[in-house]
Amino acid sequence: MEATGEVLAAHEHFLPFAADLFEARQPLSQNAHNVIILLNSALMLTEPIGQIVFAVSAVEMIGQDLDWSAAQKRALAPLAALAQEHPDLHADERTEVASAIKKLHRISLRQGVFRLLDGLSLSHLRKPWDKLYKKRSAVIHAIAPQRAANYSELANETVTLCGYILLKAIAAEFPFADRFADRYFQPPQ
Repeated sequence: MEATGEVLAAHEHFLPFAADLFEARQPLSQNAHNVIILLNSALMLTEPIGQIVFAVSAVEMIGQDLDWSAAQKRALAPLAALAQEHPDLHADERTEVASAIKKLHRISLRQGVFRLLDGLSLSHLRKPWDKLYKKRSAVIHAIAPQRAANYSELANETVTLCGYILLKAIAAEFPFADRFADRYFQPPQ
């Protein structure tokens, strides 16, 4: 009989964070709860593709909680009215376009992440995010599939950048999260 073990994460990275979270004795917001679950899932997975998917999804999830500004919503209203009266469209098409404009209630994934970064004073991470997202998309959408590829390096890069962003977001509720972000998830500058 033979057995092989693999260390997936050092417990000393997680346990102090869990202890501090317990010491805080304040309820987690639904957003913080979801972030912790997704980040923890990414860290626990052994498959690099899964790590990439969970880590990026957590960042995108926070960005999707953001909404158009009041000024942007006011700017969309006349566009909907203009579409409703557009002479080059049939009545049904005008209604479809006007309805689509009125229903624009979510910003794009990229816009949401950029707003999140800006709100956390992490605007300097826009380029690293775009670079990482391009690599992620090539893998996830099979744009550049590689036979028997090892995506461990990309998974590490993804978890590092996303973990940093996510812990900085959690730090709004739990300031101690900042020190874990800075210590264990330092992204490229």
